[in-house]
Amino acid sequence: MSLVVRTWGEFPNFNPATDRNIRCQCGKCGEPLVSLDFMRILQRGRTKHRRPANITSGCRCKAHNTAVKGAKNSDHLYDPKGKRLTCGFDIAFVFSSADKVFTGQLKQARDDSARWILLIALLDTTTNNTPIVAFLRDYTISGINRIGVSYKRNFVHLGVNEQNPANVCWFY
Repeated sequence: MSLVVRTWGEFPNFNPATDRNIRCQCGKCGEPLVSLDFMRILQRGRTKHRRPANITSGCRCKAHNTAVKGAKNSDHLYDPKGKRLTCGFDIAFVFSSADKVFTGQLKQARDDSARWILLIALLDTTTNNTPIVAFLRDYTISGINRIGVSYKRNFVHLGVNEQNPANVCWFY
C-alpha cells in the first residue's frame, strides 16, 4: 500500500482546503485519505496537460459510496483506518462531437482490457488532436492506468491501480 497524502504543498493544482470535491461529500468525514502515488501521477498529468482538472468526485467513505451507488471496489473508496486509500477521481470534461467520435472507436473492443490496448494504440497513432486526445495522452503518459468515460454526466474517471485491475478503460 502506498503512503497517504499528509500535506498538499506538493500538489499546487489540488487542495482539499479550496476544492471541496476532493473530500468525501457525506459531510461527516475528516481529512481525505488519498494515495500519495496517485496524487503524484495526477499532478504530473495536470502539469503536462496545462489545463485545469476540475474534480467532480473525489474521496468517498463506504456509507457515501453506497449512497451514490458506487461500485463495491470503487477507486474513490477509502477506509478511515488507512487500509484502503482513494486512488481515483472524476474530472469534469465536456465532450465535443470530435471527442465522441474518437472515444466511440473504443466501444468496439470486447472488454475493458482490450479497450485499454486499443486506447493506447489510438493515442500513439492518431494525428487527431481533439481535447480528449490531448487529455488522455497527457494523463496516460503520466501513469494513469484506469479510465472511465461518461458522456451523459460529462466526466472522465482517472485512476491508478492499487487494489483494482490496471490498464482498463470503460464507459458509464
